Amino acid sequence: MDDKENVSLLSNVSSINVPANESATKEIAENAGEFGVKVEPTAKRKYYVVDKQTEAEERREAALNQMRYLLSLCDKYSELYKKTLSTENSKQLKHPKQINKFTHTLGKEDIEGIQSELKNKPKAQAGKDLDITEYLTYFQNGKLHPYQVEGVSWLYTLFMNGTNGILADEMGLGKTVQIIALICVLLERNVPGPFLIVAPLSTIPNWASEFKRFAPEVPVVVLYGKTESRQENMPKMFRKYIIGALHTYPVVITSYQVPVMESSKFLRMRWKYIIVDEGHRIKNHKSQLALKLREFKSENRIILTGTPLQNNMMELWALLNFLLPTFFNDMETFTELFLMEDIQNEGQLIKQEESNNLVSKIHKVLTPFMLRRLKKDVLIDMVPKKELLVYCPMSDLQLKLYQSVIDNNFAILTDKKEEEE
Repeated sequence: MDDKENVSLLSNVSSINVPANESATKEIAENAGEFGVKVEPTAKRKYYVVDKQTEAEERREAALNQMRYLLSLCDKYSELYKKTLSTENSKQLKHPKQINKFTHTLGKEDIEGIQSELKNKPKAQAGKDLDITEYLTYFQNGKLHPYQVEGVSWLYTLFMNGTNGILADEMGLGKTVQIIALICVLLERNVPGPFLIVAPLSTIPNWASEFKRFAPEVPVVVLYGKTESRQENMPKMFRKYIIGALHTYPVVITSYQVPVMESSKFLRMRWKYIIVDEGHRIKNHKSQLALKLREFKSENRIILTGTPLQNNMMELWALLNFLLPTFFNDMETFTELFLMEDIQNEGQLIKQEESNNLVSKIHKVLTPFMLRRLKKDVLIDMVPKKELLVYCPMSDLQLKLYQSVIDNNFAILTDKKEEEE
């Protein structure tokens, strides 16, 4: 190990005493400035005392420099994805170094992986936008609202450009129906499954009934419940079905628990899509569900959520990691770049407004592949809600029970008052 390597080890210590008469130590001291380390000789014991620059102003300036650097990266990420989504054709990316300077963070294998994925995507129609309403043959017994057509078109654009996304429409705007319509479009465009939908246990019957209602020809396998039921339906997940002229694997609807318990079986599939309903459940990157879903092989990923993005940096990283694992694959590096430990534990070295600005920039990174609409914006013709309060009298039994509770409480209160007197 040479002297400069020795110095690099000092960057994580607050102080160290070394003999002053050793030539190697003197050379270390001379080079220490490169690592933000101060070196001061102590005359009495002939030792050098090496101290980190811990002054608040210096730490704050270093934190701000790190923050400015990563914010510039966020702008570059956003520019890259806006450029990708705006193109009419799914063209192969040029070498990212020709597009953005930030790509020194990407290795050669990462770049080749991105290029390969985009190259293998089906080509978009040249010279005109795709009208997805022409590809809804399998979507029956209903008609999409204009904003839902826009949502499905947006999701399909993400697919054509090899990009994952977040559909964050307000609750009640039909995220389930839009996903069903997207799958119908993909199947009609000869894009086979399998498609994995991971949803809360309470919503699985609704997912199944909505598929049966709007896409009765689409093969669906529901996996949840007791072990016997799951084992009975599990083989259906690996079976190919015929829809039109296409041979496809089915849509698999399952709960949060099943992919954890049956992970070995899910790992055998290469999923065309992994769709996570109520995606805030994977904001905890250490949860079993988040860990397992990141292990599964998938070409595309969609998060559904009716909850706006929060200002928690680690939750944002978990979403970025799930959607963009090529770029955001190291939480420790992400944390260090954002100096979150300093922000949380070192007395707010970065001002609150600067921290808020930083979070808003991360939201900006997500903007190109997040779609959120509100009812007040897209359902302007919806009749205002009316509330009618109907008071129901208690039955004889209810009245008797209610009165007994009142009498009992009154007796207790009376006894307590007498004791106090």
